[in-house]
Amino acid sequence: MKKAFSFRWFFRPEGLITLMIVFWLIVYAMNFALGYDYFGIWPEPTLLWPLALFVFAVMYYFTREFRQWKGLHYFHVASLIIFPVLTFQWAATVGNMPEESYIFPDLASRHRWEAYQAMVDVLILPAAIFVFGGQVAFIVNIIAGFIRGKKTIA
Repeated sequence: MKKAFSFRWFFRPEGLITLMIVFWLIVYAMNFALGYDYFGIWPEPTLLWPLALFVFAVMYYFTREFRQWKGLHYFHVASLIIFPVLTFQWAATVGNMPEESYIFPDLASRHRWEAYQAMVDVLILPAAIFVFGGQVAFIVNIIAGFIRGKKTIA
């Protein structure tokens, strides 16, 4: 007998990642339809990110029968949420230096931009460490799942 669809699926790692894919594609479609071109300055991650999420969701789906740590699952999913924010924030601040691309109307505007860059520089390193830790947690969890074996039904 086939089990009925349950909303608990959305709270599993593959369900959360699927929701992130849908959200990402909706935002991309809305911005593309409205003619916003800030995705056009760096289109590859915006088009490949849903594909990468899909690969993670498939890996979680096929390894769900192995004994893995749920905490590491959700730590990895949280790092996947932070990764695009970190990437675009880094590209916006490091890739757009004021000397190269911005013309400031006055000195105060330039100082505000430099203060913003300093704040982002402080936040980028912990976020990058968190994202890296999430990827390491994913690899450790997959390897541990294969070593620990499949779940047993008592």
